[in-house]
Amino acid sequence: MFLIQINKDKPNNLDWDLLDNAGAIIFGVPTYMGSLARSFKIFMEATSTRWAQQKWKDKIAAAFTNSAFYSGDKFAVFSSYFTSLCSIV
Repeated sequence: MFLIQINKDKPNNLDWDLLDNAGAIIFGVPTYMGSLARSFKIFMEATSTRWAQQKWKDKIAAAFTNSAFYSGDKFAVFSSYFTSLCSIV
């Protein structure tokens, strides 16, 4: 198991091969202002090359989020997750 932290200033500076070869990917992101964090949105956009090459096709994926407040609109975050993950895995 590996933890890959996304650098908010350089989200493309990742070990893409590690993600490509993983059996599953678990995504975790904080909920900010009822939405995904900016760095994760940038990361998701950077996965477009993965999608074009179908590198993550049929990969097992899971997601979680956390916010400082009980409401925080985590449902909106999961909706964004679902839409994004269905596009790339």
